Amino acid sequence: MKKITALLLAVFILASFFQTLSYAAGKINIFYDNKPVEFSPQPVTISGRTYVPIQPFFNKLGANLYYDASNRVYTVYFQGDYLKFQVSKGILNNLSTGKRITVGYPRYYGQYYMPLRSVMEFLGHSIDWIGRDSKILIHSPKQFIPVINYGPLIPKSQIKSYAGRSEVVDVDNFEAQMKYLYQNGYKALTLKDVENFLNGKKINDKSVLITFDGGHISSYTYAYPILKKYGLKGVLFVETASIGRYSSHVNWSQLREMYDSNVMDVQSLTHDLNKFDGGYKILQARPSEIIKDLKISKQLIEALVENKVYALAYPYGIYNDAIITYAREAGFKMAFTIKGDSIKRNSDIMALKRSNIYNWMSLSQFIKTLEKC
Repeated sequence: MKKITALLLAVFILASFFQTLSYAAGKINIFYDNKPVEFSPQPVTISGRTYVPIQPFFNKLGANLYYDASNRVYTVYFQGDYLKFQVSKGILNNLSTGKRITVGYPRYYGQYYMPLRSVMEFLGHSIDWIGRDSKILIHSPKQFIPVINYGPLIPKSQIKSYAGRSEVVDVDNFEAQMKYLYQNGYKALTLKDVENFLNGKKINDKSVLITFDGGHISSYTYAYPILKKYGLKGVLFVETASIGRYSSHVNWSQLREMYDSNVMDVQSLTHDLNKFDGGYKILQARPSEIIKDLKISKQLIEALVENKVYALAYPYGIYNDAIITYAREAGFKMAFTIKGDSIKRNSDIMALKRSNIYNWMSLSQFIKTLEKC
């Protein structure tokens, strides 16, 4: 009787095992950013959850991986993160962020497996499951930063006075755009965030860099309070020769106030080269004049606003290899054009692209710019 009972129990356990574990060969197709990911041994499904073998999976994604067999620890370098899979303890540590989660690592077919969704979401990825096609779609963290750039902000009642000036934007339109960013969970980045992104750090899926060119008084009277209202930040590039000199421009105390409030960073649009008079002044100036001008701008902002100046906006977005060299010699480590595109991970830090925002843009066109620039 005992033998019969033991036999029935063994059959029950084996049946439960095969119901719980299924070998997913030919059934589950995994895609990473729309590209198929094939490895062996293939995924298994345990109680409805998909598990993949740690080493073959990350090798296929191009990660650097080392396995310490004596301690059963995988060390993986993947997309700027150092990961430690401690199999014996059931722990996954992200040494780059200091975060950790508890994870089960079952062993099948001579490999340690990991729960795909739990691990990839822990690493900032998103996952979609298309049941009818047996597809798992893994989406990597955002790989670009949209940069939106503004000129003067003008009340609607005064817009007609600026006919022919495509760079001006109606204050109401600007506020509607900032309100959209706020309501839809966008994070306004700093220049340091951009630098970290270019060095491999992840960013929020909804991130944006907001910039303003010229130092127009509207950056203080309109942009500053609206950004503050919605908890956003911006970067103001100023032509220092105009600061406090004209009523149409901000003064130094206003710049200092915006910077001290942690709402607006202040960087350079040169000292006196943002001009067009029969030609672009920056292209007409001698190399020594350009370097001197850039140094003056940097020194003035650092002295009167008391912030670190290391970013330059090229006048009219104009630059070439020589101008980049002059900018570096003057102490600049980052520079922006106005070419309509976004910042990618492989972007040249001295030629970062921005998209100008125009008054004719509807809110839907503004949204498309965020998503496609």
